[in-house]
Amino acid sequence: MTAATAARRGAGLILLLMSALPGPVPAAGSVYKWVDGNGRVHYDDQSLVRGTRLTREWIDARKVAADPGYSGPVPAAWVALFARDCERAQARQQTLLGAVELFGITPQGEEYPYTDQQLRLMRIETDAEVRRLCAPDAARRAFDAAQRAAQEAP
Repeated sequence: MTAATAARRGAGLILLLMSALPGPVPAAGSVYKWVDGNGRVHYDDQSLVRGTRLTREWIDARKVAADPGYSGPVPAAWVALFARDCERAQARQQTLLGAVELFGITPQGEEYPYTDQQLRLMRIETDAEVRRLCAPDAARRAFDAAQRAAQEAP
């Protein structure tokens, strides 16, 4: 192979490779990305939103209403408080479940036994307290209630 032939083949190879590179990017076109029901990603130059062509102006003009029920994240202090109170209520529940007799103390320091009915009522109240304090959304519900009360206060 002569040097001239090798040079022509090299030049042809360079031209072939350059033709495989993408050309100039089209100007002023919009591309819309969407995902179908099967999870496949598609790109199109037309939008699928109510037949309206999506433009930057249309997107910027859209207003999304605020969710009136959203009050922000629950502060970590609230979450910690409910976790502590839940643990205490569960410990009290276990104590009452295992108690055969329960005693109270008068202001004068004298002990007296609770009746069976009083013990049953204490167990019912403690069970309700555990359900209230240990619910997965307990801190959220209490925080939201406090937010509503603060907004309604004069």
